[in-house]
Amino acid sequence: MANGTGMTRRKRSTTTKSSKKDREQAPLLPVETHGYKQYKNDGRNEEPFFITNLKVGGALTVLLLFLYIVYVHLISGGGLGVPTTESEGVWNQYVTTDDGTGSGTGTGEDGEIFGEEEKLNVFPTFTLKDKSKYDSWGIAELFQDDADSSTSSTSTTFMWDKHKDKKAFLKAASELREEFARDYGGENAAREILAQGLSTFEPKNKSNPTGIPEGIRCTAKRIVDAMQNKNKNKKQKNKSQKPALKISFAGSGAVSGRGNSFDMSFPSILAGMLIEPFETLGIELEVRNAAVADIATFPYGFCLDNFLGSDADVVSFDPEMVSRGDTTSAFEAYIRHAITMTHAPMVLVRETTFSETRRNLIQQYVDEGAMFDPLIFNVEAARILFKELEDSIVPLGFQDWEEFSGPSGSPGKTRVNISQKQHELMGRMLSMHFLAAAELAVAHMMKVKSLPSDILEVGPSAKADFQHYYLPKPQTEIQKDKEKNGASSSESASKSASKSADMSLMFGSKKPGDQKWYMNEVFCRTSFDPVITGTLDEIIVSGTDAEDIDLLRPRGPMLYNKRWVLDMGSSTKKLATGLEQYNLGYQDVKKGYFGVKPSGNLTMFIPYQLNDAISTYDVLENDYSPSDVYTSVVICQVNERADCKIEEDMSFVLGNIPSQPELVHANGVSYFGRKYCITLDVPADASWSKREVQVSE
Repeated sequence: MANGTGMTRRKRSTTTKSSKKDREQAPLLPVETHGYKQYKNDGRNEEPFFITNLKVGGALTVLLLFLYIVYVHLISGGGLGVPTTESEGVWNQYVTTDDGTGSGTGTGEDGEIFGEEEKLNVFPTFTLKDKSKYDSWGIAELFQDDADSSTSSTSTTFMWDKHKDKKAFLKAASELREEFARDYGGENAAREILAQGLSTFEPKNKSNPTGIPEGIRCTAKRIVDAMQNKNKNKKQKNKSQKPALKISFAGSGAVSGRGNSFDMSFPSILAGMLIEPFETLGIELEVRNAAVADIATFPYGFCLDNFLGSDADVVSFDPEMVSRGDTTSAFEAYIRHAITMTHAPMVLVRETTFSETRRNLIQQYVDEGAMFDPLIFNVEAARILFKELEDSIVPLGFQDWEEFSGPSGSPGKTRVNISQKQHELMGRMLSMHFLAAAELAVAHMMKVKSLPSDILEVGPSAKADFQHYYLPKPQTEIQKDKEKNGASSSESASKSASKSADMSLMFGSKKPGDQKWYMNEVFCRTSFDPVITGTLDEIIVSGTDAEDIDLLRPRGPMLYNKRWVLDMGSSTKKLATGLEQYNLGYQDVKKGYFGVKPSGNLTMFIPYQLNDAISTYDVLENDYSPSDVYTSVVICQVNERADCKIEEDMSFVLGNIPSQPELVHANGVSYFGRKYCITLDVPADASWSKREVQVSE
């Protein structure tokens, strides 16, 4: 310490030392009496700290204001009065990535819940992107452009006189657009809601010189096909078959409207908006809500013809059907069963959280030409743009966002279900999409000049042969096999037989010498409602009782000790009893046949459905055995937490030969992690039986 001080003193004396002569010759500086010290020998006082702080802060404020003005005008393209919002940034705070099971979150990158920051008091104006050119507003402009380009008002009038039905439709579509814009903040906001809430897919390996997305063109083609069926029926004077477009929704309690009434679910809202406009085109629009509360992806997915109708033009998938442990593999199996239905239907997918895995899978199927016009709809993605607005400027359609419309005390008002305003927005977004497709169909039929004549030469067409729809390899199973290459050979060998059967059931199979995959034909019988065709009671021969007793009434042991009893599980019956008093109109009933050991045998007759290959029962009986035409028989129990283990507590006989049950281990065929379906191999020496049936004409 002392040494350091001594060194400092010697240095100071050396550096400050000067001669008397130097001091006499130094120039004199002018003496300042005002202001603050600016240099070393200035005799004025030091500037106060708060003044220095104000100077620095003011300079930084000016700099930040300048940078903000540059950002707004040169980057965002907006102005200082009304904010112009690039919705991409807002959307990125919503987007999360999950494994396709719908288990992601709705938080931003920093982990904070979006929308909890300071509210905005100015309603935004959005910069619409190219996607909006082909929404309902954008396609409506085609007609205006066509009218503006006409050289003669007489020719334009003649065009409308020739298409009066289509003019009525376009008027109805315009009114629906105005109502949508009114309730959701005006045309600009309404169009941005559609852009963010609806996602379409385009094939990446295919050129599109028209500029109009292929997805909307494919949907328009479905509508044109329905209209042309109308004209065909007129020529054939077939009054019994009406031209129709059929939209069928699958799902669980949320889709059925739990917490609200059935009539206020989004499928019902869609029907209420579109039935009359489509009637002006001569199309009978039929919207089916086949949701069943607490249902899993499978076996529902095996029975799509039964629940949704083999004639469906549009079908849906709902994330609420996903059970614990399900992955994208279950979703892929579902869409493979769906897109090989008779009309190769359009697939709608409701999304609760953004799933990159699921979207990538859909894109692969679009690129392969196996899907044509899939559509994802996500109500939270549409709403995220308005969550930070002050309550006073929130559009009517977003007010009371979390409220259910069911009577006070009615069950189902939970977070897993959908509020009334969410149902309304989903129904209306889907309606606007189908309106846009219908307007494009009308523009094509009216030969609007700005459209190429071959604009609708896309997409599928219904054919009689079930196996005409080829599929790509199951993508999720390929990935799973790659990840499991390290499994032991003994383990793989022990599971190979059951895995092969499960693969065939879920994903179809490849024919010898053919690189394409085809789905195996599935015939289903079910005891659940609502169902269009193929009820289980149609094939029961004997062994049941209590089928005429009200399902909500209790069944005593005396009934069970005699025969199998048509009933509901305890939890299902409890929920149904609680709902009965409110009369909310739900149509789903999850009933089944229940038995105990004294119930005895339950005998069923499994009919073979004739086709082009086997056209008569004589040919079937003489030339084929049951194992030639049936790969397996799958039986599933009611998906409740029951003590029954179907693979252990029951025995099975097929064609007079005992058959050993094996649990179906395929992903998606479970409920809360519990496997509840078994598969039976058809014995090689099983025999045919006959049953007289009355066929209604």
